[in-house]
Amino acid sequence: MKIHNLLFFTIAAFITVTFSFKNITTVWAEGAKKDVDELQEQIEKYEKKLTELGRTKSTLANEIDYMDGQINLTTLRIQSSQSNINKTEEKITELIQDIGDLQIRIDKLRNRAVATVS
Repeated sequence: MKIHNLLFFTIAAFITVTFSFKNITTVWAEGAKKDVDELQEQIEKYEKKLTELGRTKSTLANEIDYMDGQINLTTLRIQSSQSNINKTEEKITELIQDIGDLQIRIDKLRNRAVATVS
């Protein structure tokens, strides 16, 4: 009977230790899995954030390039307008001179006509 009790106690102890170890291992594995899952989730969040920041950086760089292009285009338009203004001023100056010359010719013709009639 002592052997039977000893054998029963040994088997019971073995089962208890095995289930306890299994529970501890399961709890630890679940905790580790949870930690790994949480870490993986955080890693994915940071990767997503870095990707978004990379896109934002690219977008901001593109916006700066676009604005630089707009500035250059506006500068060229201003230069073109200034050139057109200068050409128009030159034409006006030439026309004023031509008008003055025509006025002189008209006056001379008028004086001749008056002299001829008198």
